[in-house]
Amino acid sequence: MNFSMDERKKACSTKKKTDDLLDPPSLEIIKKKQKRTWKKPKDKPKRPLSAYNMFFQNQRERIISGKVGDATPEEIAQSVETVLESKIRGPKRRQDRVSHNRITFGDLARTIATAWKALDPKTTAIYNH
Repeated sequence: MNFSMDERKKACSTKKKTDDLLDPPSLEIIKKKQKRTWKKPKDKPKRPLSAYNMFFQNQRERIISGKVGDATPEEIAQSVETVLESKIRGPKRRQDRVSHNRITFGDLARTIATAWKALDPKTTAIYNH
């Protein structure tokens, strides 16, 4: 079989065999090759929050409310218990959020990350529920 120059360039540029150009695969073969995606069951429980997630939530509340200084172990334990007992997790709907206009998320994350790194092991143990 003789191919035109355009067909040869097309075959070389797309790195397909010339057989695919002459005989394209049928829809049945394409459907068989498609991967099935995994869908999470609706009743699957959520993973527990890590110690850092709980620390982040606690510190975010403190920063936004304007509290200065370190939290006492009692405040931390009460905050952790509140998070663990809460049945609602995950982001709120966007329309329910209220902007605090105190600190950007990037600055908030940097501030909390440095505080987490400087945290003593006793306080870290409180967050490790």
